[in-house]
Amino acid sequence: MDENVKAKLDAILKRDQEKQAQAQEAQNKAKSDVKARQEQWSKHVNRVFIPALQPITEMLNQKGWICKIEQPKENTLTVVLYRGGMRGASTSRPELQFRLDSLGKIWIQQSTPSVSRSDDDTHTFEDLTAQFVEQRTVAFIEALVADSNF
Repeated sequence: MDENVKAKLDAILKRDQEKQAQAQEAQNKAKSDVKARQEQWSKHVNRVFIPALQPITEMLNQKGWICKIEQPKENTLTVVLYRGGMRGASTSRPELQFRLDSLGKIWIQQSTPSVSRSDDDTHTFEDLTAQFVEQRTVAFIEALVADSNF
């Protein structure tokens, strides 16, 4: 092989190896970031969501509602709230759902008997204090009671 061709080919292959290494490094970092966010989510559920929601759940259950805190899938926490045969517009039961996406944003969606909607804004972990979770849950309950014919 001609030396000039060999040198050029070596340079091309070296650049390709560098690009592949950078791509692999970026992919590893992305996976690591997702795992870190998932761990942060789990901690936030245990440190913020559950303590904020537990007293509300107990109060509602004492007043004749069925209220449960569920984690139906990874990175999702759902407050299911109903009485009687109440159904959600897009879910089997009315619910308030908090969901962490792959970019670290938290989405909130609620379903009452006639309306299913997502909040306009996404949230960060810092946004979701115990007070915020309590207030957002009370807003859901208010919407549910207003929408209910039961």
